[in-house]
Amino acid sequence: MKKLLAFLIAGLVWLSPASAQQVLKVADPNGSTQYRNALTALYKEVGLVPEFVSLPGERALRSVENGEVDADLGRVTGATAGYQNTIELSEPIIEIGLVPVVKKDSPWGKLSLPDLKGKTVGAVRGTKMAEGAMAKLGQEPVLVNTSQQLFQMLAAGRIEVALTTSTSMPSAEELVGAKVLPPLFTSKAVHVLNKKWATLAPRIDVALKAMKADGRWAKLMAAP
Repeated sequence: MKKLLAFLIAGLVWLSPASAQQVLKVADPNGSTQYRNALTALYKEVGLVPEFVSLPGERALRSVENGEVDADLGRVTGATAGYQNTIELSEPIIEIGLVPVVKKDSPWGKLSLPDLKGKTVGAVRGTKMAEGAMAKLGQEPVLVNTSQQLFQMLAAGRIEVALTTSTSMPSAEELVGAKVLPPLFTSKAVHVLNKKWATLAPRIDVALKAMKADGRWAKLMAAP
């Protein structure tokens, strides 16, 4: 009888929802090992497992909105404006800089956002930070689909400034003949969830705060 009872208890524990880790599909436009490792550790704190899906930036948010994926790894605060089925978490995961890149022989050593007024500026489609910044100037950037296309246009002189973010910096190969200038500005980035997972948001925020407080988050974000 005791053996039967023990077997039943073991079976109930195995079937318990608390013992199973929920898997969430997470869109990651950048494919950064560093950020993926950090989010994996964060999810583990609340019994979640991320399944990363590489998607272009604009499509990634649309995929969270329509439920094709469950979350987006990180977006600048306010980037989900206009989306009805997404929520931004409260605790920022990182600060992102909007970085201008120019040709190596350019006279510019530093640029501010107002300096871009009237210049031909390019960005990868879906980089909301760049699109929003240019909208403030009353201009539209030249949009391309890939980072490679963006820096090919810069090298060919078809644009004067290429805008990228500090979390999606171009490769050394793409930067041949170019120079990276200091960020125009920085903004906080947050994790984004589809609304069906809204109950998870407070738990993830609390776990992230705890990891920041004990230094674990900083170590994960500083790892190569």
